[in-house]
This record gives sequence, C-alpha cells and structure tokens, in this order.
Amino acid sequence: MENSSFGEATDKPIITNIQQLNNGGATSDTYKVFINEKWNFLKRPKKEFASHPHYLKAFEKEYEIGSSLKHPNIVNYIEKGVDNEGFYILTEYIDGGTLKDFVDENPDYFHNKKNLRKFIFQLLSALDYLHERQILHLDLKPDNILITRIGHDVKIVDLGFAYNDSHQYLTVGKSEKYAAPEQIENNNDIDQRADIYSLGILVLFAYTRTHNKQLIDKLPNPYKNCVKKCLEVDKENRFDSISSIRDYFSQKSRQKKILFSSITLLMLIILGLAVQLAIPKKATVLDISEMDAPHDIMQKVTTDTSLDYIKQQFGEPKEIDSYNDPKRFIYHWYFKNLKLSLREMCHNDLHPYSPPIEPDKMINAEITYELMGDADLIYDDIFSNFELSNLGKATIGDYIDKYFYKLEDGSIHYGGDKLYINVGRYRENTNSFKIFMNGSAPTNYQDYILCAEGWFLTDLDKSLQDKLIKSEGDVSILNRSERQQILDVVRKLKITSISSGSNLEEFYIY
Repeated sequence: MENSSFGEATDKPIITNIQQLNNGGATSDTYKVFINEKWNFLKRPKKEFASHPHYLKAFEKEYEIGSSLKHPNIVNYIEKGVDNEGFYILTEYIDGGTLKDFVDENPDYFHNKKNLRKFIFQLLSALDYLHERQILHLDLKPDNILITRIGHDVKIVDLGFAYNDSHQYLTVGKSEKYAAPEQIENNNDIDQRADIYSLGILVLFAYTRTHNKQLIDKLPNPYKNCVKKCLEVDKENRFDSISSIRDYFSQKSRQKKILFSSITLLMLIILGLAVQLAIPKKATVLDISEMDAPHDIMQKVTTDTSLDYIKQQFGEPKEIDSYNDPKRFIYHWYFKNLKLSLREMCHNDLHPYSPPIEPDKMINAEITYELMGDADLIYDDIFSNFELSNLGKATIGDYIDKYFYKLEDGSIHYGGDKLYINVGRYRENTNSFKIFMNGSAPTNYQDYILCAEGWFLTDLDKSLQDKLIKSEGDVSILNRSERQQILDVVRKLKITSISSGSNLEEFYIY
C-alpha cells in the first residue's frame, strides 16, 4: 500500500501543556494541548495502529473532510501533522462533555421542550450542512455529540467514518446501537437516511437517557411522531432529507399558529358583533394611508395570516406586483409609518420537491414590514423568544446586544449559533445590509431577515477597503481586528425593515 501523506503536513506545533483525555476511541488516543496561548484537541492513532496504512489513510480522510467544513455546530479542524510521537490531527478544543455525560449529570435538562427543540434544530442545521456537501457522518452517537459548558450547544465531532464522493471506500465501521439497519447489514446502498435514523436515536437518548425504542411514546409531541418516522426500519418510510424534517416542524407550528389566530379572530368577531348591536352605525371605508400602523401589528399579522384576513383589516392593497407570473404576487399596503407587503406563491413553486398538493393553491411565503417616517413598533413573536421593540429607531447593534454575545474570530454567537459578517458578492455602489437568521437564532420554526440602510465602506480604513475590493468580498482573508472594524460600523446601521417566512433566501452584506 502507498504511504499516508501525513508526513507532508505543516510543521509540528509547540506544545507547552498536554493532558491525556479518557474519551479516546478504540483506535485513537486523545489529548488536551496548549498551543500558541490557547487550548486545542489532539488526536493520534494508538501505537498498535500508528504504522498501519489503512488507519493512516482513514486519518487522512477525516482531516481532508473536516478541514473543508465551517459550521457552528461542527468541530473546527485546524491542522494535521507528524511529530516524534507519530501522526496527529488538531481540532478546536470544546469546553464541555459528551451528550452521554451531559444527560447523566443533567437528567431533566431535555425534558424542557425549549431545550429539546434547540438541541434538535442545531443537529438539523449541522446535518443539513453536511448533506448539502455530499457528506454523510455515519457514526452519530452520544459520544460523538459534545454539549458546550456555556450555552449547552451542540458540537458534532469525529468524522472518522464519514463518507463523501472522494472517500467512498474508506468508510468502514459503525456503532450498532445507533446505526441504521442498512449499515448493520453492511448494505452498500447507504444514503442520508442512515444519518436521519441515527438522529432519531440521539433525540430519544437525550430525552430518555437510553436508546430503547420502547420508550418513544415518552417523548412529547411533536417530537414523538418525528422520531418514530426517523426510526423506520425500511428507509423508504423515513424522512427522505433534513429539509423534510424541517417542513414537518414548520407544518406543526403553522397549525398551532392558525389555531391561535382562529381563536383570536373568533373573539374579535364576537366583540365586533356586540359593538355593532350596541351602537348601530354605517360602516365607513378606512384610509390607512393617513394612519400610523398599530403598535403590535407585527404580532397580529403572521406569515400564516391569509390575504383575505389582511384585506378585512386594512382594505384592498394599494399596489400588486405580479412580475408577469400568474403564480407569484406581492401585495402592498401603505400606512403613514409602515409599508406592509405579503408575498404569495403557488404551493408547488415554493416546495418543488414535495408531493403535489392542490397544484394551483396559493400560499403565503413571506411578510415584510418596511419602516417609514417615525415608526415606533414592536416585533413580538408569540411562539418563540424573538422580540424586537422600538423598531424604526433601533439599530443593528440593538439587535446584536439583545440576542448575541461573545465576539470570536469576527463572529457573534447566539448561544452557539454564529452570525457571520459576510461580505459576499461585493459591490461598491449598493448600500443595503441584511442579516439572515435561520430557524434556531433565535426563533425555532421560521426564518427572519433584518435589513438596514447606510453603506459602511467609507467608514473603514483605506487598507481594509482595498482588501475587500481585491478579494471580491471574501472575508476569510480578514483578521480579527478587521472583522471587528466591520462589525463596529455595522452596529450603527439603523434597522429599516424585517421579513419573516418559511422559505427566505440567505442574505449577506453585498
């Protein structure tokens, strides 16, 4: 066999403190090492495997796959190399413990539905990221899921059994208690549904502290039925993708919101009838263009509110954009201090890969609130923790201060989720800045976009301006202080609009 290329790696690091850990695998030893004033995690083959070409190639594969990834819920691979002790892989050190250790020490933590929901959605985010890159983990188990000490966030580790298109034949091994039936049977026809099976076991373990499938009914709804579908023996009966699991939770959330809206609407109708009976008068047409929007309009109007309902509340839209497409419409209502827009699409255009459901049915895809004048409104999401007040006067910094903390390498953390200052597709002549938040930061069932106006380029150092232009917006070349400089300027931008929906595209500074 050919020798591994580990010997061609970077120069060996200078280690000033090393502590052996007891969580190494069957073929590896692991250490906590202090290098360049920070702790890292070092992993190397056990001595009996240190010269075995197959295991060295497996280590090479793990590093090659891991070093290409950057996700807040996947451990960050730093370097590979060889020193006097042999080959090693260096990753970031996670201050925390395994999922197994965490539930042993905190047996009731995941009985809180909010904590369980966060755990599930962080796993979904990480697996979706892997699967989009044609990578399967194939060894998801409690020992390979770390829970951070601060924030109790998920970190997936150990890509030793991972599969991708370039390393198909180096993917061996499994953990039978958590592996899908097709893995145990050594079936070559393995796809993303194997990880989905293991995801179901992990959720069951987090809640019950065991992998015993007889305890599935102890899980609360809607997680119980989700886990049951993940754990179908026949993979054809499981969820076929991570996005289909997200759709499942979105549907459950919509049903809950529709029920709440229906009850609220019924109460309003009863109240309205009582008022009409008490004070008979002729109805008048409301001209909202001379009115300020209700202070809590964003709480009352959601992406699941129908077009007819908004018409009943605020009259016919002032403008309708169709873009010459009979299956896509945007309706606009203008208040004195707010522009309300509803984007409506054909169901099958919004979800092209889902089974056809009423081909011509139009559904709401996005609500946008564009602040004008001296708006002073509140966004209060009654189904999660997301609330922004004083909209119309608030800045991006106000949002960051409320929901994010701990600057690290130019990123901002929300309990482990990162808001990356990303300057992709750089253009000098635009002045828009948009923040995209997925369903876990800080909401848990739909996406949000915050928009701000005011281009910040001229407020940056000339050297940083030139660097951004030359790199065409690739912020990976920026150092910590340069990212901090961008962040300091962005914090001052005033929020001008907020959008919410279940199918928003990811935005960036551009």
